[in-house]
Amino acid sequence: MLTSLALTVAGINSGASQTLPKVSTAGMSSVYQTPDGSLKETISHTVPKDGTGDIRSLIKVAEVKSVTNNGITSNLRPVILSFNIVRPATGYTVTEVQALITGFKSQLTDTLVAQLLGLES
Repeated sequence: MLTSLALTVAGINSGASQTLPKVSTAGMSSVYQTPDGSLKETISHTVPKDGTGDIRSLIKVAEVKSVTNNGITSNLRPVILSFNIVRPATGYTVTEVQALITGFKSQLTDTLVAQLLGLES
């Protein structure tokens, strides 16, 4: 069972790894957060009750940062980025899902991410 996560984000904390201790658990959901609350990571799973639908696994990273809001620079607003894995309840082994995720991660170059953020499809 996870008790903390290490998260390294370039541009945040000089790109140093930060430890996010587990701060709460409810059912199939856990929240990990830095002591100052500036970074929060939520991992949750939704499983269909009848076992025949899709299983959804969510990893959500939220960073609280200063943004300009109507000329007021001191307002804090959460900025959230999330990733979903949706799979059928049956039909994929863990090894098959890991292989697909590995292939997907290899595509996530800085160039592709910039194109996605530029709304290219």
